[in-house]
Amino acid sequence: MKNFITRNPIVNLVAGFILIALAVTAMFFTTWIEDAIVYIIATLIIGVSIYRFYLDFNRTNDKNATIILVVELLIAIGIGIYLMVEAANASRMVGFVLYLRGFTYLITLQLLKISGSFKRFMVYIVLLTLGAYMLFSGVSGEVYLQYGVFGIVSLYGLLLLFAGVQGLRDGASKPKDKTKQNPKTTE
Repeated sequence: MKNFITRNPIVNLVAGFILIALAVTAMFFTTWIEDAIVYIIATLIIGVSIYRFYLDFNRTNDKNATIILVVELLIAIGIGIYLMVEAANASRMVGFVLYLRGFTYLITLQLLKISGSFKRFMVYIVLLTLGAYMLFSGVSGEVYLQYGVFGIVSLYGLLLLFAGVQGLRDGASKPKDKTKQNPKTTE
């Protein structure tokens, strides 16, 4: 998490304040999030899919698993591009990507004949179930996605504010390092 926070507490304070102000303005006083939610979700789908592919690709040595991961990545990137071009139902596309991620994990476990941790298995079962719900329920979830984006940006802004305040507090509590000057000796 330290990679997403600067070392300068003033920059953290300013960036946190700007992010929170932008999130509140975009969510409650304008239609920015409503207008851009499809593009935000498409960008998140593409970015997270590339990141997940990178992590999973480094973990596996099996040729078949690599092929499955590449196919999953191509489908996810295709969904992200389709979402940007057609402005489709973002909730269903997120559901499809979640379902695809859970299915890919389970099929890879079966293909490699390995056992994963129980917690990880349960997380992917939840992803699979949530993805199926979002994909097939017919519930319009764009409003929930808007609140999700608002919550993520606001939490990150609060994290930056907290890190900035903590950095200023730590900087103020550190004693100044004064070097003693040795008196000149006379001969």
